[in-house]
Amino acid sequence: MKTRYFLPLFLAVTATQLRAADTDPAKPLPAIHVSDNGRYFVKADGAPFFWLADTAWCIFNHPKPEEVDLYLDDRKAKGFTVIQGCVAVWDHSTRRNPDGQTPFNNAGRGATGNPTINEAFYKNVDSIIGKATQRGMYMAILPFWTKNTRSGVFNDPAVMGPYCEFLAKRYAAKNVFFVLGGDTGADPAIQPAIEAEAAGLLKGAKDAGVPKIMITYHPTGRQSSSFWFQDKPWLDFNSIQSGHFINTTNFQLVGDDYAKAPVKPTLDMEPGYENITNNLVRDASAATAPRIPTVEISAASIIQRIELSKAPPAQTIVTGSPGNSRRNPSSSSLRDRPVCCASALMSSLPIDFARSLSEMSWFGPVPTQELATWPWPLS
Repeated sequence: MKTRYFLPLFLAVTATQLRAADTDPAKPLPAIHVSDNGRYFVKADGAPFFWLADTAWCIFNHPKPEEVDLYLDDRKAKGFTVIQGCVAVWDHSTRRNPDGQTPFNNAGRGATGNPTINEAFYKNVDSIIGKATQRGMYMAILPFWTKNTRSGVFNDPAVMGPYCEFLAKRYAAKNVFFVLGGDTGADPAIQPAIEAEAAGLLKGAKDAGVPKIMITYHPTGRQSSSFWFQDKPWLDFNSIQSGHFINTTNFQLVGDDYAKAPVKPTLDMEPGYENITNNLVRDASAATAPRIPTVEISAASIIQRIELSKAPPAQTIVTGSPGNSRRNPSSSSLRDRPVCCASALMSSLPIDFARSLSEMSWFGPVPTQELATWPWPLS
């Protein structure tokens, strides 16, 4: 007997609609919520929202304002709906933003005592969120890149809880998504800090007069937030990092999440990036598999070996963060280059692929072979 997975679909917003979505940056985009059946995202009017995101992790830290403008214009033109960025990224204490600021005072090497929030840094964060809003794109923000943080002040609930409270007070009304974690499993060493962060976000939002915010958790490769937080009321939707592998298992992770209770949407927040070698091999000469575009890998693998039978409209997803499409496989996530380096290289395939899915007939059985054949002919 064949195993069948039924996956939640976030309906695609057309590129034309997105291009027409320029708004006053001071006015937030409409809030996004989970549908009544717990399977996908909806806008205030009940219309499904399609999550098509790019992982610009360092957008608040590394690029200059003009580079941010170039990047966001490019992503808007390609139909992206969400930009994923981290406020305090891995080099937050040593690399200053274009304003010469870091997220925290008293956080560098040799610092003693607890760090304090550096308000000056967040003016640039304010500006970038406003720029994304003006272009009709939502921001999904990670408060802190938690990878390799298992001790010290940034794993202290008494520090991280108030920090997240500050962020929610400042940004909850902007209708951003909040993403805890940061490329890491939630082992017992960090769970108290994660719980404090979630509590801080909820308190900050309440103090800001925002009754509901959207929170998830970003794990490391081949993991889902459901491994640790499925039952947590603060986790509104699950996130997967299917990882930088040619033979990805994202279809299995999404299928497993779909079967869990309580019911929550699931998306692949970080599949393999375009032009990065299999299993993150840094030396291209030592790569065991060719570098191939992320969207093709992740979309094909989530469809392959999955049967859909009488799936209703808008109930199946191809998702994720198509990545930082750069020619150099040795550096990832905008670590060494300005964010705009990704701009010219990202193809329009995600929107074409999403449109292809949304235009298929979902009212009757869909042949397995039709879905498994890749690449699909796209007009």
